[in-house]
Amino acid sequence: DYVVVLDQTLNLSGFDLNTQTQVAASSLSAVNDYVDLWTVKLNAASKYQVITNEFKLNEDTFFAFTEPLLLTTSNKLMNKHVRLGEVVDLKVSTETTVQNQKLSQSVQNIFKDSVVTNATMEVKKVNQDLNFDGPFTVSSFADSAATATSQPVTITKDNTIIMSFDTNGIKDLSSFTNGTFGSLTGTYSVQVKYTLLNETIISPLYYLTVS
Repeated sequence: DYVVVLDQTLNLSGFDLNTQTQVAASSLSAVNDYVDLWTVKLNAASKYQVITNEFKLNEDTFFAFTEPLLLTTSNKLMNKHVRLGEVVDLKVSTETTVQNQKLSQSVQNIFKDSVVTNATMEVKKVNQDLNFDGPFTVSSFADSAATATSQPVTITKDNTIIMSFDTNGIKDLSSFTNGTFGSLTGTYSVQVKYTLLNETIISPLYYLTVS
């Protein structure tokens, strides 16, 4: 991850290709679309690569509203099938709807991006064999750090919740080593919990197959 602070005083970047002179500091200020370019080596022995990132600066937006803000969300698990041995990103998209009819479309659009915060994800093995107990938690909401099967959750600008899921780590879970887990393959449930302004939202259960 690369982060840059646009304080507009440091002589860190900004090279004028036309005059072949160095620009003293960033003049980035206007509301507009921009391209951020990094020339980096991923390791000491590698060649230089150019990483391109597009971003947009928006004006601060303030509005007053005399009634409660009514927001609803719906989620969808984008993964349906995972093969045992894979390390995949579990992706849960979020669609936000503003129910207040009096809000203009421009104001409603504010809540389309980056409105989901504090997201966590829970994965459980759903045992359909009556000889085994269940469901078994593979990765819980409380797992904020890396575990045998998962990495911390990230959230994209469009409110998609992502967690890296390592199916190789399932065999190391205590329930499996104790012989109560059953088969590593089968049906798993996925559920997300997140903050939407001042609300805590828990999604329905979504299901995927590990084969």
